[in-house]
Amino acid sequence: MFDRAADNGSGTGQYLRAVLDAFLNLGIAHFTLGSDVLSHAHVVAAVGQERMRAEVVPLYLRAAADASGARPDQYTWKVAEYLPETGVGSPEGPDTERYWRARREAFVPPVLPQPPAFRQALGRARALVAVGDPEGAWGTLRQALSGWYSDHPHSIAPVILLTGPAFRDVITPRRARLIVLTPTAQAHWWE
Repeated sequence: MFDRAADNGSGTGQYLRAVLDAFLNLGIAHFTLGSDVLSHAHVVAAVGQERMRAEVVPLYLRAAADASGARPDQYTWKVAEYLPETGVGSPEGPDTERYWRARREAFVPPVLPQPPAFRQALGRARALVAVGDPEGAWGTLRQALSGWYSDHPHSIAPVILLTGPAFRDVITPRRARLIVLTPTAQAHWWE
């Protein structure tokens, strides 16, 4: 469905296909996000700046950083317009890696609203991760997934699970696939 929408020029369809691809194969998500979302003004316009900052940029940064030990100067420039300037280093020359690392680390994405019960589960899961219980965190999240829903047509899955630093070691590739395959509560935007 997303492929068909994207083929017909839908920026939303192209974005949602990239999000689904990220859950199905996080290892190549930076390629998909870079080529199918960040490189197309009509997709960025359809998605909106807040969602770009909250989901696309952190998802792209995570996937690119995970990709075979890539250095920040090899990929961060792609999202430079969203990253704060830090005054550290220079974009060219011997300290280019330091420059891009500082900008990436200074980026704080906005947090999009989540359903109340799911937001509480996120908090419990973060607390479990903080005390060294990633399996307990996953159990909490797994149980809460069926109650997740979105009030926004650009949201088909809780992307925060892929972008939230606390969940980095909790959400494995197998679990990411399971997240998008789990039936969730009915989204309110299509009622």
